[in-house]
Amino acid sequence: MHLIFTSLSATEGFLVALTRPLGRQRQPKTAQGGLVSMRTTTKKDLIDRIADQTGQRRTAVKRCVQCFLNNVISELSAGHRLEFRDFGVFEIRERAPRIAQNPKTLERVPVPAKKTVKFKLGRLMKDALESDNGHLHFSLITTGDDDDDD
Repeated sequence: MHLIFTSLSATEGFLVALTRPLGRQRQPKTAQGGLVSMRTTTKKDLIDRIADQTGQRRTAVKRCVQCFLNNVISELSAGHRLEFRDFGVFEIRERAPRIAQNPKTLERVPVPAKKTVKFKLGRLMKDALESDNGHLHFSLITTGDDDDDD
């Protein structure tokens, strides 16, 4: 299951395209102990796919994707909340300090408070993940101005 987000241009709008799985395969376990087939998609895989879908040069797509990721990191590190309507919301949460236990020595170890990123699913993401067959099959194409906050 992979979502590919591509900004075509300010005048062409925003395209969300679903594509076939790509990347490396790994075998994580479910809560019941069974194996689940899951693929890992790298940034390079996404860049190649977006470049193919949009006809843009790979270097331009790479710059755009990296710029987007840099801005996400910058906003989150500044303590800001990021909202991508229908996709989801990223927020910074403070984890309280706690006492953990070293499993090898059973020694109690203090763990300091730390910041973490919480992601809350948006409506389209939630609907796609809860689909009956487990496959994501949708496209959202909005044309027009990209001046709003969506």
